[in-house]
This record gives sequence, C-alpha cells and structure tokens, in this order.
Amino acid sequence: MILDSCTSEMKAEVLLSEPKDSEDAPARKAERQEVSYESLSSKYKLWGNKDVTRQYFKMYSARLERMRPVVEAKAKGKWGSDTTLKRLHELDDETGKCIIVGTLFKRQTLKPSILKEISEEVTLILMQGVICAVLGQEGSGGKFAVEDICFAGLPEPVKHDVVEDDRYVVLISGLELSSSVDSLLSLELLIDYLSGHLGHSEEQAAVASITRVVIAGNSISCAKGEKEKPDKVKLVKELDDILTQIASVCPVDLMPGEFDPANHVMPQQPLHRCMFPKAAVYSSMQSVSNPYECIIGGRVFIGMSGQNVKDIGRCSTIEDPLVALGNLCDWGHLAPTAPDTLVSYPYEGQEPFIIDTCPDVIFAGNQDSFGTTVKDVNGHKVTLVSIPRFSDSGMCVAVNLRNLQCQPICFSVDGNTLTETSSPEAEK
Repeated sequence: MILDSCTSEMKAEVLLSEPKDSEDAPARKAERQEVSYESLSSKYKLWGNKDVTRQYFKMYSARLERMRPVVEAKAKGKWGSDTTLKRLHELDDETGKCIIVGTLFKRQTLKPSILKEISEEVTLILMQGVICAVLGQEGSGGKFAVEDICFAGLPEPVKHDVVEDDRYVVLISGLELSSSVDSLLSLELLIDYLSGHLGHSEEQAAVASITRVVIAGNSISCAKGEKEKPDKVKLVKELDDILTQIASVCPVDLMPGEFDPANHVMPQQPLHRCMFPKAAVYSSMQSVSNPYECIIGGRVFIGMSGQNVKDIGRCSTIEDPLVALGNLCDWGHLAPTAPDTLVSYPYEGQEPFIIDTCPDVIFAGNQDSFGTTVKDVNGHKVTLVSIPRFSDSGMCVAVNLRNLQCQPICFSVDGNTLTETSSPEAEK
C-alpha cells in the first residue's frame, strides 16, 4: 500500500523522518478521503428491552422458522424438486428417501451421538445450533440414515456502487491497555501513523486514503492474568485520549469486546458515549455493537470481536479462525452456538445473528495471528480476515475497498526499526 518499492530499512528511515516535501513537487496538504457509509447494526440494539426471563427455546424456534424456507429451497435445488420434504413425526416404515430440516445439537459425550457418527463418516464439521437439511431415510432402531447434508449458505448479494480508487479501512483489535506497557510505543506509532504525523508528503497522501478505522473489541482489558487489578477508570480515560486523536482526523468505530466494560451477553451493546467525553465531541467517533455490520464504500462488512470464533473452537476441532469464518458463510449464521454455550440475550420472535445481508468482508477480532483468504460463495467472493491482538503483535489490517486485498501493517519495535509487512494477496 505504502512505499512498496522501498526496503524495510528505507521504509523505517522515511517513516520516522521529519515531514518534508518531494524535490519535484510543491508543498501540498494531504486531505483525508471520504467514502459512503451506512450502518446495518440496528437489529443488534436492544433499545431498552432487557427482559431476560424468557426461555431460549423461543430463540431457537425463531431461528428455525426464519431459516427453514431458505434451507428447504437450497435442498430442493441440490437434490431435486421431486425429493419429498418430511417432518420427524411424519416418518414411518414406509417412508422412502426424503429431506428433513432441523437444528443440529451435540449430545452429551457419554451418550450415543448420531451427529458424531455422521461427522466421522462424511468428514463434515457439524456445529450445534446450525439449521440444516439432511437427505436420507429412516433406518432400524429409529435412526435416520443420512446420505448428504445441506446448509443455508449466504443470501444473494445486493449490488452497491463500489469506490473506483484505492480507499482503505483499517481493522484493529486487542489494544488491551491494561497490559500494553510493552506495546505503548507501537500504539503511539499507530496513532501518529493514522493521524498523518509520520513520514514525508507521499506517505501522508497514502495514509489519507484510510477512510475509516474499526476497533474490534478488548480495548481496555485482556484475558491474561493480571498481577494487579487495573484501574479501569484510568484506562477508560486513556482510551478516550486515543479515540480523540484518531477521531480528530478519521472516522472511528469502537466495538466492545469480551473483556471490555460492557454487557457480557451477545449481542454486546455499544459502549456509552459518556465514557469518552473528549472523543464524543467528534461526530466521527462512533460506538457500535458487537456484532457490527455496515456498508463502507459499497462494501458490506460483518464482524465480531472474536467470541463466536472462540466458542466454535471450544465446541469443535476447528482451530483456524479462517476455517470458522468460512463455515459461518456456509451455515448462514454468525453465532450458531448461541445461546447454548455462547451466552446470548433470549430473543422472542426474532434472531439477529442470521446473516441476512451478503457480506464482502467477514472479520473476527482478537485472534492469535493475522490471516486472510477468499471464499467463493456461488460466484460471490467473500474476504475472510483474522485480526490479531495489537498488544501482542503490534499489527493492524488495511482492507482495500476497491479490490478487497488485505495488507497487515506491523508496528513492532525492534531497536529503532518500524516494520511493515504485506500479505501475499496484497502483492498480487
């Protein structure tokens, strides 16, 4: 993205140099570029409705009711319109090959599990809470012999006007101010970088193409054991200062995370603006929900601060967050393990975690490492992004809105060297 023709030593030297003009170009001020923006996260807002006395079966019922028509249509398209659809209570000895649509659940480990047998036979990753269709017929002992399985997938993409020039969204997660003593310099470099206070005019002009910054959770606390109880009030004030510096030059969206001072149940509500009196002055500073969904420059972004991917790993053998994100596209659901093992608000008559808008980018924050890949969903390319914890890696991710290429920018400090790396996709 920036200074690609230079070596890492040259980049560091230029990036840390005093701002100056190019010999062949007159002095000029780099203007921050703007792109269109629309929030799609209203469905995650509880709007004061905090009735937690409901039973969770109503949420599962709403999930099945909304996704059943989609899964049935996908199953008919996959296995033929002449294949019979049946409910469990309609099965008998005379029922031939048919389709059943329902919700997957894993049984206790000491009990026989037909899901485990299926997964071992067809090498599928079956996740509890996923709505799917299975093709097969009733066997002996009340078992249903499964031949194939079908998921909802993603809805049809809606065409938006995509930016024609290189414009970037920077994704960051895991600032973890309570444990960032060793990464304070990296954090300061990141802020100076985003605000255009580093490098010469060419560098500043390139940074001006960053149109929005999204902070994907865990900005204050972390999962690590802390020897001393952190002063949360002091840390919130430090985060307010950081947001103020960024929001003064660029729009910034702040998502809550698992260890932030927000509600623990999903979806997490936006952190209140009164926590950030300095940053709240700027209209460019926006506190958003987790999950977060929006359209930036014609590209649909959907992401979470990492709880859904973490819980999927606990309930399966999936270790790679990109594999988990790819499965979310297949399942058509952001958090299938909610509310069983991922604590969720007990919705009634609605299910906000169903993916009802086809995304261009799906991201997960607070991961162990950076990763990106492209998943083809019926000809539509979806970019999957694993955002590493900044406190550990000193890394953020720049997503090019024009072509959806991802580039990690690493502010790791080794002596006096600031390194910047590129993903293989970004170099193509």
